[in-house]
Amino acid sequence: EDLLLSSPPGQLDAVANELQVITAKTDVLTDKIRTKYNKQTGAELLSDSSGADNSTRPIAAALQHELMAYKNKYYSSKNVEYGYSVQEGDDGVLLIRTYGQKVDTSNFTSGSWYGQWTLHETAGTLQGTLRIRAYCYESANIQLDSTHTVPSKAIAATNDAKSILKQISRSEANALLQLQDMYDTMGDKLKSLRRVMPITRTRMEWNVLSHRMVQNLTSTAGANK
Repeated sequence: EDLLLSSPPGQLDAVANELQVITAKTDVLTDKIRTKYNKQTGAELLSDSSGADNSTRPIAAALQHELMAYKNKYYSSKNVEYGYSVQEGDDGVLLIRTYGQKVDTSNFTSGSWYGQWTLHETAGTLQGTLRIRAYCYESANIQLDSTHTVPSKAIAATNDAKSILKQISRSEANALLQLQDMYDTMGDKLKSLRRVMPITRTRMEWNVLSHRMVQNLTSTAGANK
């Protein structure tokens, strides 16, 4: 189950198929595990039947409208899927969730961007977490799974959906910049994890792989944020 739950974006069925071959079992991927995986990763938001909005507050409807515009601006490129929800939480807070995923098998990459945000209208604050995953499996097998915590920040107008989405966009841009800075030195770090000449007797192009991972991240998250 742990192997399945750690599957890269869009690769759950492929991992399950490989496990079935290895274990000679046909019931590796159960509905329970699939549901758990989709909930943990945010992929359930891609389903029309999940993440249904349950709030009747005016700000919720306004946020849904802005999230659709957000989708069209940042998640409209080829092979990108996107889902979102605005739900009523405990103590009257609003829970905003977004999920973007890009699977590009022709280029051996996939990635996802999952945001969970809590809007406290009374306190006038917004806080959240971002889970960013990227997978590259050309000439190697590398997966990034990074979680970023966005501390509570004051929002000038909690009844202004545009202002709320701007704050979310700024927080996502900051997280992406942090990852790009990390990748600037990743080539050397990756080299330290493996021998210079693997058993295939072919040198690993670490810098190329790092560059591909950055491209994968930016294309999934929206490079123009």
